[in-house]
Amino acid sequence: MKGLIAYSSRTGNTQKLAQRLADGLANIGQWTLADIQQGISPEGYDCVLAGGWIDRAWPDKASRQWMEAIPAAMPCGLFVTMGADPSSEHGRKVMANLEKILARHERALGMAVLPGLVDEKLLARVRQMPAQALGDEGESVKQQMVEAGEQSRMPTEAEYQAAVRTFRQAITDACIDKGE
Repeated sequence: MKGLIAYSSRTGNTQKLAQRLADGLANIGQWTLADIQQGISPEGYDCVLAGGWIDRAWPDKASRQWMEAIPAAMPCGLFVTMGADPSSEHGRKVMANLEKILARHERALGMAVLPGLVDEKLLARVRQMPAQALGDEGESVKQQMVEAGEQSRMPTEAEYQAAVRTFRQAITDACIDKGE
């Protein structure tokens, strides 16, 4: 089984998750790890895991475009990192949006949503942002964004391992057992 793990990473959080997935799945196939910016294509692979970082509850623009271009017949799983807590209301919106992307795939391999440190430069920009730029409840939204950024963290070992287990089982069921 030949798999591709393609990712977009701004601060290194998603790249680290992609590497952990590649290491954790190495014994169930031959994996290629690539940054989406390198122009990698999913053609010629038996399955794809595509990852990115979250921007406004969606994968970043580059990874989202790449994810949406993966052929529907290709077994596909999605992984992302986000500054907010994945179990928060924002995290639930992220998961719903990832489900929308996966819905068009005949064989979805699931998703992994893990925390990641917020870029300090981004956090500084949010602190300087006028509250009215964020809408009617701008001050509240701004405060939530700053708090989430200050509380952001790297994934735990258990979270990395859970992501590997999720994809290992899905890939085994959808790709390896199917003779791909």
